[in-house]
Amino acid sequence: MVPFHYLPKNHLLSNWRMMPETHYEVLGVAVTATLKDIRKAYQGLARRWHPDLSAHLADSAQRTAANERFKLITAAYNTLNDTDQRRQYDATLQPAKPAHRGYNIPPSATFFDFSSPSDYFDTTGPLADYFRGDFYAPPQTNKEQEESLRQARERMDAQAQKSKERVERLMRETDERVARLVKEADERTAKLVREADERTAKLVSDANERTARLLAKSAFRRQGFEGL
Repeated sequence: MVPFHYLPKNHLLSNWRMMPETHYEVLGVAVTATLKDIRKAYQGLARRWHPDLSAHLADSAQRTAANERFKLITAAYNTLNDTDQRRQYDATLQPAKPAHRGYNIPPSATFFDFSSPSDYFDTTGPLADYFRGDFYAPPQTNKEQEESLRQARERMDAQAQKSKERVERLMRETDERVARLVKEADERTAKLVREADERTAKLVSDANERTARLLAKSAFRRQGFEGL
C-alpha cells in the first residue's frame, strides 16, 4: 500500500478513507501468520506510516489520515502480538460469507459461495432439465447409495479374489521350481558320488595290481639271492 506522502497532491487516492478491516488485513498477513511474520509486517508498515514521516505534509487531512492509519497498525500489532489477546480476538471473528464493504446489504440477501453446482447453473428453473446432465448430478437416495456400496464391495471382493488366485499361482510355481531344482541337485550329487566311487575303485584296483607286481618282483629277487 502506497503512503499518502508518496502520492501526488491531486491523486485519485489522496482523499482515500479507511474501511473497516480486520487486524490481519491491517498488517497484511494471513490468519495463520506466526509472531515472526506479524512483527516483520509491523516493522515494514511502521517505516511507511509513522507520524514522523508524515509530519512534513502540508495537507492536514493527509497527516490526520496517516496518523489514524498508524494507530490502526499499532492497535492491530498490540492485539496480535499478545497470545491471549489474539486468541480472544480470533474468537470474535465470524466466518461470514464475503460481502463488499461500504454497502448496506440487507440480512435477507442471498450470497453464492460457488460450493455447489446450483450456484453456477439453473437447476430449478426452466433450464433445469438441460443442466441436469453431465454438469449437475442430483443427490443419491438411500437405495442408490446402498446399491453403490454393494457394487463397490463386489468390485473389492473380485479384486481380492484375483489377488488371492495370483498369489496362490505364484506360490505353486515357486514350489514347482524349488522341487525341480532340488531334484536336479540330487541327481547331480548322485552322479558325482557315483563317479567318485568309480574313480576310487579304479585307484584301489591299480594300487592292488602295482602292489602285487612289486611283491612278485621282490620274491623273485629273494629266490635269486638264495640260489647264489
